[in-house]
Amino acid sequence: MAIERKRKPGAGAPAPVGAPADCRGEKCVAAAWVLLGAYAILFFMAPLSELAGYSRAQFLGNQVLLLDQVVQEWFGDPPEFAILDRLWVALPAAAMLAVCGLVGWLVLLRFHADRGMARLDVVFFSCTLGLGLMSLYTFAVGLCGGLHARWLFLAPPVAVVVIALYSLVRRAPRKDKKTAGKTEPRTTTHMRASREDSADRVSAGRWLWWAAPFVAAIVLGGTLTPLDFDVREYHLQAPKEFFLDGSIGFLPHNVYGNMPLGSEMLSLAAMTAVGDWWHGALIGKTVIALCGPLAALGVFAAGRRLIGAMAGVVAALVYISIPWIARVSELGLVEGVSALYLWGTVYALLLWWRGAHDEKLPRVLLAGFMAGSAAACKYPNVVFVLIPAAAVVALRSWRTRPEQASGEDIDKRQAATGKPATAALRPARYMPIVGFLFAAAVACGPWFAKNWILTGNPTYPLLYGLFDGRTRTPELHAQWRRAHRPPGYGLSYVADSVANLAWRSSWLSPLLLPLAVLGAIGARDRRLALSLSIYAAFVLAAWWLFTHRIDRFWIPISPVLAFLAGYVVEPHALLPWRWPFKTYLAAGLSACLLVLVAIGAQDNAFFVSLDRLNQDRLRIHVWHQLLNRNLNEHDVVLAVGDAVVFDLRVPVLYNTVFDQDRFEQLMKGRTAAEQRQVLHDRGVTYVAVDWAEIARYRSPGNYGFTDYEQPELFEELVREHVLDPPVRVEGVPESSVKYQIFPVSGASTAAQSWSLPP
Repeated sequence: MAIERKRKPGAGAPAPVGAPADCRGEKCVAAAWVLLGAYAILFFMAPLSELAGYSRAQFLGNQVLLLDQVVQEWFGDPPEFAILDRLWVALPAAAMLAVCGLVGWLVLLRFHADRGMARLDVVFFSCTLGLGLMSLYTFAVGLCGGLHARWLFLAPPVAVVVIALYSLVRRAPRKDKKTAGKTEPRTTTHMRASREDSADRVSAGRWLWWAAPFVAAIVLGGTLTPLDFDVREYHLQAPKEFFLDGSIGFLPHNVYGNMPLGSEMLSLAAMTAVGDWWHGALIGKTVIALCGPLAALGVFAAGRRLIGAMAGVVAALVYISIPWIARVSELGLVEGVSALYLWGTVYALLLWWRGAHDEKLPRVLLAGFMAGSAAACKYPNVVFVLIPAAAVVALRSWRTRPEQASGEDIDKRQAATGKPATAALRPARYMPIVGFLFAAAVACGPWFAKNWILTGNPTYPLLYGLFDGRTRTPELHAQWRRAHRPPGYGLSYVADSVANLAWRSSWLSPLLLPLAVLGAIGARDRRLALSLSIYAAFVLAAWWLFTHRIDRFWIPISPVLAFLAGYVVEPHALLPWRWPFKTYLAAGLSACLLVLVAIGAQDNAFFVSLDRLNQDRLRIHVWHQLLNRNLNEHDVVLAVGDAVVFDLRVPVLYNTVFDQDRFEQLMKGRTAAEQRQVLHDRGVTYVAVDWAEIARYRSPGNYGFTDYEQPELFEELVREHVLDPPVRVEGVPESSVKYQIFPVSGASTAAQSWSLPP
């Protein structure tokens, strides 16, 4: 072994391994702390638009003073501890995730993708891969019209468990009698390194307990009844319709239900397995919530493998504590699932890049499936994940030289082809990108094929000018583009977006951005840190340039930023693992946890019974409660202006604001007799008009709404006996009603006067 001669400082000699770089000197560390302190002041003093201008510090201070009221929100008034309600949802969700994990593990074994992986890596990729496979399986069964066959979702898990147990028995290590009880001698250096590593892991384990309250809040929040508009309009409504129809098809009245719904298939699988759309929706929503902790596990595994044990813990804590992650996970939004698949893609590519030669193809296949699963959840992930990942694989494959392959592999290929080594290996250059694209096509291709077959547009409703699309019109396309295009590109828009991304959004973490920046600057592995930083910048730029800049749309890149934050505690980093940094980390985690349980910030009725939540008028529209109480399965409601119909337990006809208006299609241009007939032909017994929602759509700067529906139109329909006068609600003055329910003349059977639910 050659011995390197010592050189004087400044002589151009590279720093020995383990020595701090020049940029990590005392002045740089002091500058880092100054910047971190300045950011903390800006972050906590920033006014929050969602809280009437209160600063974040004032808001958090008030929450500390109101902790008794915070706890009261958990249990309700009067208090109750309905933990059985939560187990009724959480245990099936955990079982579903476990089955997905076993499926993913068996696939990893089959393709030998687990070679060289640590145990945590295997758990992370098994569960993530299994979720994608479960989604594909549900989609295939739905296309074949098998959603009413419960055995298709109950028998396979049993078979998976049996096969997994058999595989475990076969892989169980057998002790050799000759070597039993013998161990290799341990040197003093080895023992000292082992003690230091053990101490580091003990400290990391203690800090990892900080994740427990965040995971508990996310899981408990996931079991609650849905609140978010998008979740009730299509994330759960589309699976509900597929379940009731028994098959997956085209939804002409819900444009969002025809987009890739990879994450929503988890809810559909749960609905079919339990035979009930309401219970299944809560189970699926909880599985989606579990994707947040699962992504944190993946960040922890990568940080521990590529940086160090403490770095993995810090990265995982930074990620799981982001209020945005908790919010989208609890509400049932899909950005947490997108973040999971994005990080699965990135981590699989890192393992492919650094793996042994015989491990490369299985890992690039794994990365391709992860990227395809991300694209199967949401169209923007094609730009955020699939295209950049494919570009990385293609570039890396093209730059591969023959000497980078093993000699055995060169000999085999040369013998098989009879050509020189360079020519023999040329086809091998293309294998990674071909394998990546094939795996990605398996994951997301069926969704694009389904749209192409059913609508003539694989990207329905996008690219209307190129592909057209069933039910789309130039007017509807223009309305869609106005609503989903970026608001502007001037400097004022740049400044506003930077402020929202950096410190102004209510759901930001004081840890994520500053620690990611400082970690990237001080990282020992500068090449990896720079690559991930460029990728994060690309996603944020694509979010700003091509989307309508809803804040939560950039959340999928959070695992990458959290991983970069882990670099701050590696040896000789800008912020070493000492008490000042520990204090800042603990303070940031405490602030995030307080936001998570704050009054009015999150859905915190963790232990209130689901029966009581279903009676809560702030959760379920009081008029929907009235319809559920007074109508039966033979009634059909035609909703006008109301697209959030998930909570209705009676059959309903509706449309989103971006689809052709159903009421206008049925009524416009027809005589009164024809209008009565068309309503009777479709079984409509009530017409429900949400005037408040119509007014919101028609307000300046909003999505817009057809001018056909006006109060005068319904007055005329009543005069001509197409509709009866609107239902009266006891105790509610007619002048203050913003939601009217008109019985169809001669078709309705319920009483014309209803009472409010208690």
